[in-house]
Amino acid sequence: MIDALAQLLADNLLLTLFLVIAAGAAFGAIPFGPLRFGAAGALRVGLVLGAVRRTGVTAWQLPRQANFTLRKFGLMLFLASVGLASGPAFISTAFTLTGLQAVALAVIVSIAGCGSFLLFSWLLGQSPARAAGGGT
Repeated sequence: MIDALAQLLADNLLLTLFLVIAAGAAFGAIPFGPLRFGAAGALRVGLVLGAVRRTGVTAWQLPRQANFTLRKFGLMLFLASVGLASGPAFISTAFTLTGLQAVALAVIVSIAGCGSFLLFSWLLGQSPARAAGGGT
């Protein structure tokens, strides 16, 4: 019975995912004094099962390529949401006199930093390829 259930979970990843989410929802509903985890219960259960890595034949970790893809996708979503949230304020500030002064100062500081780095690498006898790689 247990082996058949473990094989069923190993073969049906969506079923396993939904069972973990259901276990997380159940965990989130349990009160711990005045505190409840709520929707974060699924995250807690996922973290615990990810730390265990394997129960029986069910592996609780993603393949490496899927892990990298989800990380990149999450970072992309985060940057998109930050850009959408701060876009109007950036546009209204960037094209004022104060905003243009800040941009000019940033350009001057960047050129001074990269220029001094390249100058010191030339004085120390580093190759141009190494100096260019360090300046980026």
